[in-house]
Amino acid sequence: MPTSEPRSISRRTLTKGAAWSVPALPIIAAAPAMAASACIPQFTVDIEQSFKCCNGPIKNMKLVIDITDTGNCVGATTEICIDNVTLGNNGTISDVVFDGDQCTTEGGSVTVYLLDVSNCTVNLLVFYSVGGVPAAAPVPLQSGNIPSGNTDAACQPPPPPA
Repeated sequence: MPTSEPRSISRRTLTKGAAWSVPALPIIAAAPAMAASACIPQFTVDIEQSFKCCNGPIKNMKLVIDITDTGNCVGATTEICIDNVTLGNNGTISDVVFDGDQCTTEGGSVTVYLLDVSNCTVNLLVFYSVGGVPAAAPVPLQSGNIPSGNTDAACQPPPPPA
């Protein structure tokens, strides 16, 4: 009957195995922390560039929404998109039209037209995504300082390119 000698593991083999396992631990530990963080960009209405046209039978709004990352958790090149805007006070909007891109990076802005709204109270819910991942909940946005009484042309989106 052949006898087998106990096999020993060299220190070199042990060291190589340990070196491969160490980098995996910080990555595994960091993933849950980043997933659980509440990274929410800040949305503000640029009142100097926004308008309410609410004097006629059809009420429209042009909103320029500035996007900042006060928590420094998004990153300068991560795309932040406004997916939709609704009235937060159970009001209705016939159409939401974006002028240009719906997406920008931190420090950029998105222009959105709310057409045929039931009221001009700027009590909005902004639905957004960061890096292609939709946010868990919309962000409430209010601004009562948007100039009103503008001409209807100021609150109409430009015609689509030909």
